[in-house]
Parts: sequence; structure tokens; C-alpha cells
Amino acid sequence: MKLYATILILALGPWCLPARAETAPVCPPLDVEVFKAFLKSIDDGKGPNPAALGGRSVSGVQHSLGIPHDLQRKDTRMLCLQCERNYGANAWDVIQADHTGHGSNYCARTSAKMINHYYGGTITADRLTYWMLVEYPDSNKKDWPIEYQQWHHYNSGCEMDPWACGFSYNDWSKFSSGDVKPTIVQIRSWIDGGHPVQVIIPGHSLVIDGYEEGTNTIHLLDPWSFWDGNDSHDGTGWRNYYGAYLNINFYYVWPTRAQAPSPRNDEASVSADSDGDGIVDFDEINRFHTSAYSSDSDGDGVPDKKEVISYCFDAAGNNCINHRIGDVWTCKVKVTHDPCGYVYNPRATGVPFASLPAGWTCPNCGNAKTGFTQNIDPDTQTMRDLVAANPDPDNDGLRAERDPNSDNDGATDGQEDTNRNGIFEASLGETDPFDFRDFHSPNIIRSDRDLMAKRYAVVGHDLLIHGNLYCSGNKALVKTESFGPRLVNVEESAESYHFDRGQAALQGGWVTINLDPVFVQTVTIDERTPPLIRLMPTADCRGLCVGRRTATSFTVKEVRGGTSNATFNWEVAAKRAGYAAERLGKLEPVN
Repeated sequence: MKLYATILILALGPWCLPARAETAPVCPPLDVEVFKAFLKSIDDGKGPNPAALGGRSVSGVQHSLGIPHDLQRKDTRMLCLQCERNYGANAWDVIQADHTGHGSNYCARTSAKMINHYYGGTITADRLTYWMLVEYPDSNKKDWPIEYQQWHHYNSGCEMDPWACGFSYNDWSKFSSGDVKPTIVQIRSWIDGGHPVQVIIPGHSLVIDGYEEGTNTIHLLDPWSFWDGNDSHDGTGWRNYYGAYLNINFYYVWPTRAQAPSPRNDEASVSADSDGDGIVDFDEINRFHTSAYSSDSDGDGVPDKKEVISYCFDAAGNNCINHRIGDVWTCKVKVTHDPCGYVYNPRATGVPFASLPAGWTCPNCGNAKTGFTQNIDPDTQTMRDLVAANPDPDNDGLRAERDPNSDNDGATDGQEDTNRNGIFEASLGETDPFDFRDFHSPNIIRSDRDLMAKRYAVVGHDLLIHGNLYCSGNKALVKTESFGPRLVNVEESAESYHFDRGQAALQGGWVTINLDPVFVQTVTIDERTPPLIRLMPTADCRGLCVGRRTATSFTVKEVRGGTSNATFNWEVAAKRAGYAAERLGKLEPVN
């Protein structure tokens, strides 16, 4: 009986031990049923079993740094171009509740985030992702496309830890680490000293921020989930440090709060959306290079976010970057029916060909689905069909959200996507803004082959040519009011020049002429390729000369010390950008 009484006192310990000066004991009410289970463990002849009290200590005084817990998840509205869908609770543009939709590999980032918030910072896991992939000086992924700048499947290490503290990215001086499991005595010592402890188990990162006196119990912050009571499972809670789950193979002892007085904060742009277009300013400025103050940066009538949707998601809102069969992108790959030539285009239906039911038949000839083959047309393969891998179908260096005419077919994206929703809907009479062959208008004639005619090939409106125009004859025809059509010869040159002209006046003997910035972007002006400048006085003066020249301006001076305000005309000839080295090029024979 004395033994039972002693055990009873020990068992009641958590509810009656005094606190240390810096902590308070946890004094929950005694659960009678739990205590009966404890006594039963003694009656079974197995000796006292603290686990029968829910794994809790028989001492009870708990010490915790109070680090706020969070789950690994998408935690900003930064766009994730690899999220599975653009709708619902786990959409690509929302703050998500857990790792279900995004963040399965966010454990190290969320561990760093929790400790950063304990220091007083506001960094997010999404922002840490961008830092690691793009801004981290030692990153080998800086040149990866935008699609991967929020790559939630990226399995990071702990390279972001010093940066999250506010230190230089490579300043580990206030950290300590090891590659063996620390003892419980070490854990207590670090917590007593105010140091959070990040621990690594195979494939996962967690944080320890507390312990319970007299036991092997620690307080674990698990970014994955909350503890279900099984010590071999994951989860946040007061846990047995030597339980099966905590197979620790590496640890980092972080600085104290006082040693990290300036933790990182998210920039205001991470949450701001100045133009209300659904893309946060941080993404517009740093990732997409669109305007944070205009919802339609390229002025084509389709909002920026809708244009990003157009190459990431199908009509049903499902992501096409992550849906592949081998190397074939299934969401937006066209397939051709060999017998009849019908082309099934998933961009118009939102349903990948591979997802069509087995009984589906060709709308054109009624034959079975098995009669289709993927990508039999090499020309088709190189155009828009691998859309998820090519947001720049005309290869001009501008992604759709920055290119008013994404396929360079002479029509703006808004003229093709007539309801401006970023979805190609052929059933509404729309044409594909990502396929230059798919825009049909009486104002535009196009041909992939030579345009042949015995005498004249007449085009009733503008002629847009993707490529060079070569003429063995003259280029000359204008209409006159009184004399009908007349031939007016075009001035030719051995080199390719662009011209700009204007009028100006001296101001006390000199003036600076600033070139039109649009003109400047069409030409090459540098030390090796200076412009040709002609000056023509239109008032009496001592004569004019060109003084200082830059890539965007030139100065005109009156010679022999003149100080007049004479007027003059000027002309600048500069070599066309991209053609500065060409002179009397040779044309290969055409049969």
C-alpha cells in the first residue's frame, strides 16, 4: 500500500509541482479515466507506465519558447504556375490551409518561417522559395523560367536560415549544428538559453521549442500536421523525444531572439495588388515584368492574369505544366485523325485527348478514338501545341502577358480572345491567339507557300510579311488626284538605314536635340556605328556644326563663336537595329 501511495504521489506530480521563476507549471485537471489506466498498468505487473497518462511527464513543469506553429503550405497570393488548378481552395493564387494543394516540400522553409516569426519577422514560405531559387547567390536555378520560381516541389535544404534571421546569406556564425541526434540534456540546455532547435529526420524538417522537466518529453512543432497520439507518427505536440518518429540525423541550433534583432520581413509588394488584376505587385515587378499599375500591361485588351492563365491552364481550369504522358503534354496537344484529317484541339474543349472516354468517336467521320495519332505533323509540333512549355509562341522574347500579338499574326490577342478570359473557345467563334495559322480575316491574306500569279497579285489592304521582302523589280506606286496612278521611285541604299528629321532653333549659339526614344530603339547608335547627321540652316548665321553626340541626342553649335538664335532643319540617318553589319548582302538563287 505504501508503494501505491508513493506511486500516487508521483503520478499526481504534474498537478502539484511548483514552478521555476521564469516559467509556469501546466496544471490541467486530473482525468480520472486516464489515471485509472495508469493504475491498471501497475496492476498488470508491468510497473508504472507514464505513457498511460498520454505520454505526459510525472514532473509536469513545461518550458517553451512559444514559437508560433504553422503548417507547410502556400501562404501568399503569389502565383504558382505549377498548382494543379486555378479554382477552389487549393488554387494557384490563394493562401492555402495546408500542404494538400501546394507545399508538400515546404517543411524546411516553414521551419525557418516559424522561427523568423518568433524573432518578430513576417517572412513567408513563398517568399523564401523565391529567394532560394532566384536571389540566393549560390543558386544554380536563377535562369529557370517563371513557371519554376514558385516551385513548391523543390526539395530545399536549410540554405535560407541565415537570410531569414536578417544575416548575410552565408553568415552561420551564430548557428551551431551537428549530424547526430542530440541528447535530451542538450535540448534542455539550448531551450533554457533561448535557442530554437531545428531538427532533420529523413525527408523532413521540424522545430523543437520546449521540454518538460523530469521526463524525455519535448515540444515539437511539425509543419506537416498535428499529433494523433501515436508516437511513431508525425505531428505537433508534447512528444517523447526518444519515440520512433524522431529519428534525427541532423540539427541546427538557431540564435536567440536577442542575437537576431532584424529578422526578414516580406516586402509590402508581396501582398499588395495596386492595379487589382489578381497578380501581386511583387510578381509583376520581379517575375512577369508587367506593370503593377495597369491590369493590361501590353494593351491588347486581355488582362495580364488572364494571359498567364492562357498558357498554364486548359478551359476546365486544370494545370497543363504538370500533366504529361512521357514527354507529351497532354492538356494542350493536338491530335490528328489519320483517315479523315480531323484535328482534335484540347485547347478548345478543355479535355485532354487521353482523357476522352473509350467510346468517343471522331466528330468528322465517326471512327473510333484509336484512329488518332499525336503530333504527326512536324510543323504542328513546333507551333502552339506544346503550349505549356511555350508562353512565347512567336519566339520574340515576350511572354503572352507582355506581347499584344502573341503569335505575330497581325491580330492582337484581344481580337482573337474576344471575351478576354484567357481561354480559347472555338465554339464562340474565337481564334487561337497562340497559333498564327488560326486567325482568319478578310483584311489579312497569308500563305505558307509562294503566292503565284501571271501578272499581278493584288492585296486589297495592308500586307504583313513575317520575314524579308525581296524585289527584282521596282517598288513604286502612288495615286495622284489629277494624273492617276504614277510610279514614284524608292530611294535604295547599300546599307540599311532609318531616318528621322526635324526642325529646331539655336539658343544663344547652341542647342541639344533629343532623339525620339521610339526611333532610338529601331536603330544602332554607338562608337562603332555613329549616326550620320545633316544640318540645313533656314536663317542667317555663321554656319552650323555637330558637337557632342550620344546614343540618344546630339548638340548643334554655331561656328566661329556665333551666338545667334538661327533656325535650321536636321536629319539623322542611323543603321537599323540588327542589320548594322549588313552591306550589299548576297541573295541565294530561288528556283
